[in-house]
Amino acid sequence: MSESFLVTISQLEVWLHDEDLSQADKLLLILASFDGPRQPKEIVARASEAGLKEASKWNITAQLARTKGRAISVPKKGWKITQKGYQYLQTLGLLKDATNNISVDATTPADPSTTYVTTSVTSFPLYATSPVTPFPLDSMNLTAGKAAREAADDLKPMLETITDETANAILEEAIECCKRQLFRSAIVMLWMAAIYVLRRRVLAKYPTTFDAKAKEKRRAWQHADEVDDFHLITDADFLDLLYSTRIISKGVKDELDARLKTRNSCGHLDSIKIGPQMVVTYVEALSLNVFERFPIADDAK
Repeated sequence: MSESFLVTISQLEVWLHDEDLSQADKLLLILASFDGPRQPKEIVARASEAGLKEASKWNITAQLARTKGRAISVPKKGWKITQKGYQYLQTLGLLKDATNNISVDATTPADPSTTYVTTSVTSFPLYATSPVTPFPLDSMNLTAGKAAREAADDLKPMLETITDETANAILEEAIECCKRQLFRSAIVMLWMAAIYVLRRRVLAKYPTTFDAKAKEKRRAWQHADEVDDFHLITDADFLDLLYSTRIISKGVKDELDARLKTRNSCGHLDSIKIGPQMVVTYVEALSLNVFERFPIADDAK
C-alpha cells in the first residue's frame, strides 16, 4: 500500500521539542511517522534524526507499555501505534483531520433534500482501509470556516517577510490548519511560531541581557546558543523574562499571557471549544505583537 505519512520529519522537528508534551506523547508521534512496527533502537534513531538526542536515555519499552493501548508491541517486530493512539494524538491537536480530500458526491443521497460529500483518504493509516460514511454537507460549518480561511490569507504575507525556514514551516502548517478548519491545531501551531520568533529575537539582539536576567531568576539557566536551548524554561517563564529585561512591554506580555493560556487549553485534553473567530483574533494578536513587531528576516542564525 502506498502511503503519504501524516507525521513527517519536519513536523517531528517541531513537536518533539514541545516542552508540554510527555515522553509517551512524543514516542507516539514518532511511531506515527513509521509505516509499521519498529524496535526501540529505530525509534531512538528517528528521534535523533528530528533533533531529540535525549531520547537515547529514555526507557522506550516502559514508556510505551504505559500508554493504555495507544501503542502495542508486535512479537519479533517492535512497537506500533494503534487506532486509539491516532485518535489520542488528534485530540491533542497533533494530527490533521484524516478527511483531508473532500469532494461533492453527485449521486442521489438517501435524503433527496440533503447534499452529501464523500472523502478519499490516502495519508492516514487508521482510515486507509476503513469504509467512509457520507455525511451531510450542511454539518460542515462552511460559513464559519470562511473566517478561518481569511485568517490563513492574513498569515500568507508573513511567509514573504520571515525568511527563516523553521518559522516558515510552522506558519505554513498553521495556514493549512486554518484552511481545513482545524481550529485547535491552528492555535497550537500559531503559538509555536510566535514563541520561535521571540526566541530567535533574543538570540540575535539580546543574548547577554537575557542570560544575565535568566541566571538571576532561574538557577538552572546557563546560556542559550540556539533556539533549542530554551527548553530549560517554560513559555510562561520565558515571557516573564522578556518583560523583566524590557524586551516586551507590560501590555504585550499581558496579551501574550492570554494567548498562551488559550494555546495550553487547545494543546491538552480540555473541553474548550474553539471557533473560527477565535482563530482570527489569535492571528491578529500574534501578528501585531510578535510577527510584525519582531521581524527575523535579518536576524543572525
